[in-house]
Amino acid sequence: MVCALCNIQYRRINGVVIAVALLLSASAARAASRPVALAAAPPAASTGLPPVPDLNGDGIPDLVVVNSDSSRISLFFGTGTGLPSTPSATLTGTPTNPLSTPRGVALGDFNGDGVTDIAVTNFRGATVSVFLGHKSMITNLGDGTFAPPTNLPVIARPLGVAVGRFRGPGQPLDLAVVNNLNGRRTRIGRVSILLGNGDGTFELPASNVTVGLGPRNLVVGDFGTSATDNTRDGKLDIAVSLFKEASVGLLFGDGTGFFTPLGDLNDRTGKYFASTGPDAIVLGDFNFDGCDDIFTANSRLGENNLILNLGFCNPPASFGSLLGASEEANLQRGSHPAGMTPVDLNGDGKLDLAVTTAGRNGPNKNKLVYLVNQGHPGPMFSFVTFAQLSCPAGGTAPVAAVAAQLNPSVDSVDDLAVANRGNNTVSLFLGDGSGTTCPTPIVIQP
Repeated sequence: MVCALCNIQYRRINGVVIAVALLLSASAARAASRPVALAAAPPAASTGLPPVPDLNGDGIPDLVVVNSDSSRISLFFGTGTGLPSTPSATLTGTPTNPLSTPRGVALGDFNGDGVTDIAVTNFRGATVSVFLGHKSMITNLGDGTFAPPTNLPVIARPLGVAVGRFRGPGQPLDLAVVNNLNGRRTRIGRVSILLGNGDGTFELPASNVTVGLGPRNLVVGDFGTSATDNTRDGKLDIAVSLFKEASVGLLFGDGTGFFTPLGDLNDRTGKYFASTGPDAIVLGDFNFDGCDDIFTANSRLGENNLILNLGFCNPPASFGSLLGASEEANLQRGSHPAGMTPVDLNGDGKLDLAVTTAGRNGPNKNKLVYLVNQGHPGPMFSFVTFAQLSCPAGGTAPVAAVAAQLNPSVDSVDDLAVANRGNNTVSLFLGDGSGTTCPTPIVIQP
C-alpha cells in the first residue's frame, strides 16, 4: 500500500512490533517537518555519489528527505515527469529504535540483496538508524517498503554520514559518521567507523577516530597516503569539514578500515585551509585532471565564499597531491552558503556546482546559485573559473541540495531538489540543460 500522507510508525502491541499507518493532514505534515538533508536514488551520475537503484523498482529516480523536527523520513517515488506533491510514504523509528532529530542521510546496499537501504544519523539519539529495503518477490527489485530500523550507537551529536568500502573493492559497505562533540570548545570531534558485515549488520562498537574541532560533514575519496606525500594508493580516505578550525581534515585509510587520526587545533598535520566556518563539503573532479577535488561552503553568517582544494594530478599518472586553498569562489555579500551538490548543469561534461544560500539579508537571501564551470585557463589544470547565476530557491532557509534526473520521461538533463528548512518545503528545479536560465521552482511538501 502506498499512502501519500501516511506516517508509518512501528509500535509494540502484545509483544509484537507492527506497522501502523497514521493519516496526517497536509498542513500538519508540513508544519512538523523541518527538512535538513536529501538523498536521491539514484543520484545524477555527475555527482560522483555511489550509484544505487531506485526505491520501488520502477527504474525512475526517487527522493529521500530527512525531517529533523518531526523525526520522520519522507519518501517521494518518481513519476517520470517529476515527483508527487506529497510523500509517497514516510518512515519513523520504533519504540526500541527511535529516530531522534535526524540530520544526515546516506544510501547503499548494506545487505547485498541489490535493494537500496537508508542510513540516517540521529543527532539527539547518538545513533545511526539503518532501514533495510524490502525486495519484491515478483520483480526481484526494491518494492518501496522498509524493515523497521536498527539503531547503531555512536559517540554523540552525529551529523554527516557517508558510505564506502573501506576494506577494498568487493568488501561489504561501511559507514563513516561525524560526531560533533564541541559543546565545549576544547572537545575534539570524532568520526565513527562502522564496518559492515554484508548482511545489513555492522561491527560494534564502532571505532572512533579523532579529527579536530567542530566537524560537520564528510566525503569519501582517495586522497593519498599521508599529509606530506599524497600519492594516490587506491585506498579510501575521508575528508571532514572542521567548522571551528577553518579547515578540511583528511583521515587517511590503510585499506583495512583503520584511519590515521588528526590532532588538536595546534596540530596542522593533515589539515587544509578552508576559510571561516566550513560546513557543507562535496567531492568532484572540477578541473578534470583525474584526481578528486574538494569544495567547502563557509556557512558563518556574513561569509560569502566557497573554497576549492584541488587534487593535483599529472595525467595519465595515477598519483597526485591535494593542494591547499587553491581557488575561491566568491558569492554576493551576506550569502551564507549552506548546502551544495556537484552537477552538470549544461550537459557539457564539465562538473558544475549548485549552492543554496540562506543569508538573512541581501540579494542572495534564499537563493539557489549556479556555478557553471568555464574550464581551466591556468597551466597544468591548476585553475578553474565559474560563471554565476542566482535563482530564487522557492522557499526560505534552503540548507541542502541534491542532483538527479527527476523527469526522465521528459529529458535526460540533470535536475535539482532543495530542502527549505525555514518554511518546511522542498523545491524541485527541472533543468533545461542550458545552465543559463533559472527554472521555475516546483514546491512539494515533505
